[in-house]
Amino acid sequence: MEGKPNTDIETVTEDAIIASLVSGFATPVYLWDLAQKRAFLLLGVLSRWNPSTGLILQDQLIIMTGLDLGLRFPSRSPNALRALTVAISRKYSIKLSAEGNGHERSYRFSTTSLRESVTAYMKSPRSEKISRYLAKELHQARTRSDW
Repeated sequence: MEGKPNTDIETVTEDAIIASLVSGFATPVYLWDLAQKRAFLLLGVLSRWNPSTGLILQDQLIIMTGLDLGLRFPSRSPNALRALTVAISRKYSIKLSAEGNGHERSYRFSTTSLRESVTAYMKSPRSEKISRYLAKELHQARTRSDW
């Protein structure tokens, strides 16, 4: 259509992606809801993962992002992961690709430049501090799960 701005995810620039992450995660961490914390954790895990070492499987991501915690029915975790990737795509214009089925399903960024943009954001001092905080929070949630 003429006159309509191009909002295709593939055309979003590196600066626009970093700007969306900066504004999306600008508030103090203690004000974030659970979905926002999980989105940050997922982006952090995928940005640090070296694709040349192999795939990162769905079950690994579920555990690394805490999607398995608090669920009465752990079989719903894969659906929660898919919902999280859709939310990330819509909110931050970051497209993630998934390949395979069931336990063999793997996730990654749709392009190398997208991965590099998110990695640049995740290497900032604030993001690294947030990552440590959320990892500690996730560990604490796991250790008190017997309550």
